[in-house]
Amino acid sequence: NELSSATVSIPSGGALGSIKVSNIDYYLRETTNELPNWFIKNKWYQYVYIAYSAGEAPGAGAVCTAGTDCLELNIGSNTKNDIRAMVMLTGEELDNQSWTNGTINDYYDFSENTDADDTFKKSISNTVTGSATAGSSGTTLEDTDRDFNNLGITAGYIVHNITDSSSGVISSVGSATTLIITLSGGTDNDFDNGDEYEIVNNDGIRVAVSCPSDNTKLCWSN
Repeated sequence: NELSSATVSIPSGGALGSIKVSNIDYYLRETTNELPNWFIKNKWYQYVYIAYSAGEAPGAGAVCTAGTDCLELNIGSNTKNDIRAMVMLTGEELDNQSWTNGTINDYYDFSENTDADDTFKKSISNTVTGSATAGSSGTTLEDTDRDFNNLGITAGYIVHNITDSSSGVISSVGSATTLIITLSGGTDNDFDNGDEYEIVNNDGIRVAVSCPSDNTKLCWSN
């Protein structure tokens, strides 16, 4: 419902500038159980990105068509092109990000999730673990028992060196069996043969699909 309005006059020749709007009520009410108390008190709404296809826009009357006007989500080498809506939560703040800037590029680590189009990217959903092999040293992690390309590992994933308690963000994939990561926070902050490691994603994407009981409604899926 409209509570108030304002009129802005723009010269016929155009104008450059900005308009500041404050004290807007987004109706994030706790009393009606629309959202849990912790979500509002901790300002989680500042770290949530919602995307929906044209068919799910307010007032729209049709479900999107796969491959035409639905959202597209790339997961490793796989693509889903029939997504009606999705919610993304930020991962942990990376070394090259600053959440104080308030720009979307500093909250999500893949350009596909920040360029305001209908294509998005999701990291692998599982944690990859292994042991560094003989070619590992310094910032290079080698594991000849893994194929990082087939696993969908890309720059931006987080690597924990369990052996020396350090961690870092993958800067590049050197080959199918090697990753480049600058480690910090541990005892050695490098990779040695035999070091145990784990690789985790840095996103929080959930996808909305048609509910089995009523395909005109959306249900959330992992």
